[in-house]
Amino acid sequence: MNFINDNNSLKDLAKRSSFNNNIFEKIIKKENSKNILIIEDSEVEQKILENGLQKSINLKVNIIDNGIDAISFIRKDLKINDIDIDMVFLIVVDLVLGDVSAVKVIEELERKSFKTPVFIYSSSDQLPTVVKMMKMKNVNNFFSKSRKDDFQRFLKCVEEELNNRK
Repeated sequence: MNFINDNNSLKDLAKRSSFNNNIFEKIIKKENSKNILIIEDSEVEQKILENGLQKSINLKVNIIDNGIDAISFIRKDLKINDIDIDMVFLIVVDLVLGDVSAVKVIEELERKSFKTPVFIYSSSDQLPTVVKMMKMKNVNNFFSKSRKDDFQRFLKCVEEELNNRK
């Protein structure tokens, strides 16, 4: 028996079958609801986030390691792991990226009118920057890499966000 393991195969099957397409769309939507996007330039932090999210919440973690690619992904010029921005339920972004600031990435989200919530996960605790970020439409929370208890709080908030999307 062959199992269908990608969205395109499900869509093709729905077109060829006599089943109600709404059923297939619900299956695809549920499968996509577990995609999270991490925008982080540090490989060490990528692994910490990826391992924590996969082990504790069983999410599909997608990583972009720079701001330029993140903006291309938002503009739908780039796909990762066969997903696009419409398939992501939450974005986690480092405040300080090597090439483009998180502010520019989030401004692009707002410019494109995406409602995807954003969590900031950063080692920068500069109050003026944090306040500016929290005033942006899509930004829902800020977590500090330097505070040990923030990682558990982060995981709990991601799980709550996932549950709110179901």
